Amino acid sequence: MNEFFNKYVDLAALVLTVLLPCAITFRLKRKAGRSIRAVPTYFLVFGPAGLLTFMFFHVFENSYHAVENSLNGTFVYNFRFYSLLLLGASMGYLGIRFLQASFDKCLQGDFQNRRYFLHLLAVLLLAVPLIPIIPIAYVPVFLCGASLAGFPFVRRKGPVPEAASDPGKKLEKRNFSILKHREETTQHAAARPAGDFQVY
Repeated sequence: MNEFFNKYVDLAALVLTVLLPCAITFRLKRKAGRSIRAVPTYFLVFGPAGLLTFMFFHVFENSYHAVENSLNGTFVYNFRFYSLLLLGASMGYLGIRFLQASFDKCLQGDFQNRRYFLHLLAVLLLAVPLIPIIPIAYVPVFLCGASLAGFPFVRRKGPVPEAASDPGKKLEKRNFSILKHREETTQHAAARPAGDFQVY
């Protein structure tokens, strides 16, 4: 496991940061249909998804080393260890709220943009002061910039046909039309007199 953290943890975080937004974008497109654009949606969720990915590996690595040192009898609980876990937990929580706001932006037509910007600002307020201390604090800033770049272009402007915005409703609407036509045909046949027919 130490070899993984020394050689591959950064690569694993980068790969997951790129692939996870693809899966999220695919899921959102299936739900929202043509009401959102795929590429801007990818960048919108790229920020919070990447933030959660990096914070997961951050907490996982520090927790693993703490357990390993405890088994070896060399673990020392100090402010550095506490601050590392607190940073990961705080950023992780903000990342979850940030991602939820991005979901709502895609799925809710009446979404209040204020919620998105509040979570974005909270991440920046936590990350920017850490840049002189931890250079990797640039990563959350970059992720927020990528998300913000896609934000204005996510939703299509103008009315979107209901069937186009939700693919499932197209089939539902077609089935309803067929049932309605059958009902009208049955009522018309019942209203016709018994002897009212034509001979060809």
